[in-house]
Amino acid sequence: MKLIHSGSIYFSLLLLGLSSIASAEKAKRLPWAFEYMTNPQKGNCIACHDIPGMSGHQSNFGPSLKGVGVRWSRDELVQWVTDARVLKPDTLMPPYGTHQALEKVNPARSALSADQIKDIVDALQTWR
Repeated sequence: MKLIHSGSIYFSLLLLGLSSIASAEKAKRLPWAFEYMTNPQKGNCIACHDIPGMSGHQSNFGPSLKGVGVRWSRDELVQWVTDARVLKPDTLMPPYGTHQALEKVNPARSALSADQIKDIVDALQTWR
């Protein structure tokens, strides 16, 4: 019994260690996410949304992103950024992960890659 208990403690510590490493890796990507969110050539979220922790020019055209990490699951946030039309067909938010059903897209590619969307969602999830 003692061996099983010790093993579960070591396993828990291992998981905590891996979780910390994953968190550290995620934290390293957050500045890139902020770059995507504020760069007019990338996501440019700041053009429509209030972004937590940022002062100066912000928009209230779209909903504030404050607390978005509590309101939506990771999968829902990925879908909002990739193609919000799936969740809300009448949205004015452009699709950043697809160019399907868009006209005159030049070049014919998504505005953001899947990795860039992942980074943005990692940042959105920190805003609780």
